[in-house]
Amino acid sequence: MRELTSFDHYAVAVELNRLLSGKRFSKMSLTEKGYKLRFRGLDVLYIPPDKLYSTQYSVPSKDPDNFSMVVRKYLGGRRVVEVKQINRDRVIEINFEGGWSLIFELFGKGNALLIENGTIVYVLREEEWRHRILRRGETYVPPPPPPIAENKFVDDENEERRLVRSGVPKVYVGIFMKILEEVGDPVEALNVMYKMLSEPSGYTCSGEPFPIDLGGCEKRYDTFNMALDIYTPVIFAKENNTLNKKLEHMKKSLQELEKEIYSLEAVINEIYENWSEFEEMWHSKKFRSVGKLEFESIKGKNVTFKLKK
Repeated sequence: MRELTSFDHYAVAVELNRLLSGKRFSKMSLTEKGYKLRFRGLDVLYIPPDKLYSTQYSVPSKDPDNFSMVVRKYLGGRRVVEVKQINRDRVIEINFEGGWSLIFELFGKGNALLIENGTIVYVLREEEWRHRILRRGETYVPPPPPPIAENKFVDDENEERRLVRSGVPKVYVGIFMKILEEVGDPVEALNVMYKMLSEPSGYTCSGEPFPIDLGGCEKRYDTFNMALDIYTPVIFAKENNTLNKKLEHMKKSLQELEKEIYSLEAVINEIYENWSEFEEMWHSKKFRSVGKLEFESIKGKNVTFKLKK
């Protein structure tokens, strides 16, 4: 799946707000690829660095780590108040009652934070920049917004490059320029663009998910989250392949053990069938081959036999 952009995260936040508002949070679990947030009747996947969406798939959980345990402790049973994008950037915030929130920074390596009334209670990965620090006890400061979030556009002779530098994701530049040709003003074009993203559907365009039709898209879904979710089995396919390989190895090991057990059973049967002769040999100290058992050697009290082929 392609890397998701600020426009995509806006559409995801709009849909998650409709899906999660008023629902109680149950727990957070660790998965092979990230985390799973469980709400009443709905699961949300966080797959670093840039994926956050609802899923209908049963994704296996692993033993919880410190972050998921802390989130369970403070958020368990709390209702969701709102889901929103911060600064029209690649950051999504889930607000809970009581002044708590989960913030997902969906860029770089990805990060997640538990916040209480603006203060960082726990952060998945501590980071520090000149203008902000992600560390427990610090006040959370979001990354600076791109120019487009403040209705500003960078000066550049090349219109496409100007839009990209202003914060329009490159994959959306084509449709943005078409809107711009119709309305004539970049700020108005941006408003039109966000209005479209505020009522997202799911599309696959050239095999990739989008919240709006870029033109020539192959398939439509009810929501953008559904379009993202169809890729969940692909994302976790590596895990399934690994499990299948482990299972195949275990099957081979079991077959080898069964062969060894069969051989041992044959030896035991031979010993049982010829027990009187074994007793006679043992007491006389004269060892010889018996039935399928072939005498091999004697060292001290250890007598070795092997099965005849």
